[in-house]
Amino acid sequence: MALVSVLGTAVGSDAWTALLGADAKSLEVRTYPDINYYNARTRGVSFQVDPATSRVVTIDVYNAQPRWGTYTAYPILIRYWTDDTHERHLAIMSTTKAIDLVQALGEPSRKGGAEAGGPTARALGPAMWTEWALAVDVPAIGRTTLYLMAEYAGEAARARDRWEPGRGSEATWATLAISLVPPLLPSP
Repeated sequence: MALVSVLGTAVGSDAWTALLGADAKSLEVRTYPDINYYNARTRGVSFQVDPATSRVVTIDVYNAQPRWGTYTAYPILIRYWTDDTHERHLAIMSTTKAIDLVQALGEPSRKGGAEAGGPTARALGPAMWTEWALAVDVPAIGRTTLYLMAEYAGEAARARDRWEPGRGSEATWATLAISLVPPLLPSP
């Protein structure tokens, strides 16, 4: 079962149960007025669920994050459309770098990092991040926009020259947000 197949589905749905299996009953649940989190730390994944509908709106995937574990069910497959007739496939691995995503998806619709501290800062501010808005078919919804945000790890992603060719482009992703709603900007 593909990870993105649970987007738009309700907690406890057939897709939810098929993806999580026995782990569905042992998730760490955190509830807040505007969003609920269903965390599978041992699997390196967290699901953001709209409390009003009980539907999954965002999936956060972690790549060797100390507090979140490591996602291991690779590849993460995303089928998207460049227009109504050209279907593309993206396979994200634990080793996927910023340059790999840009080569596959084109220039990001949004990107950031290094805002804090200005040009003289030494690795200050948030790490480098990129985001794409992709047209996808979600079984529970139909054709919609999927937001793919990648935050990157390592020195290259925080270096002052992270946006220079050959520098940050070699950074490997640390966290992916796969979302039906535009993600908030990463925190510093």
